[in-house]
Amino acid sequence: MAEAEVIVRPNTLALKIGPRARIFTAALVKRAEHALSKVSEMFGVWLQDDIARTEKAIAELEATGLVDAALRSARQLRSSGAAFGYPIIARIAGSLCELLDGAARAPRGLTLAHMDAIKVAAREGLRTDDDPVARATCAELEAKTRLHLAGPTG
Repeated sequence: MAEAEVIVRPNTLALKIGPRARIFTAALVKRAEHALSKVSEMFGVWLQDDIARTEKAIAELEATGLVDAALRSARQLRSSGAAFGYPIIARIAGSLCELLDGAARAPRGLTLAHMDAIKVAAREGLRTDDDPVARATCAELEAKTRLHLAGPTG
């Protein structure tokens, strides 16, 4: 049996980055994590703004039939929830995105149910679907959305 030859490539990443590669010290990373946690604390205020913006966009959708602003706002809620540690809000907003994106005309009741669930999650400070009611609510909203998008059967 022949011996295996191990070839170790040099790590040239530091050369590609240049002198800045040395600035990423443990202390700097710790400061960045602390700053991110402070920003995450402000997410509650931003979340209320995003909710208000989405509700306004949904009202415009109902009046005009134009889905762009509502879909954009729902996507913002989804990404913000995911980025700042509120996966339950990201999940509900993701279902709302599917509903708005996939249907010619999303049912008002189902759209408002999504928004109500987002508002409750924000008000109660729910982050994950560990709560059985939150988990059941998400599952029901997702099921109703899939059912609507599937269209009439028969």
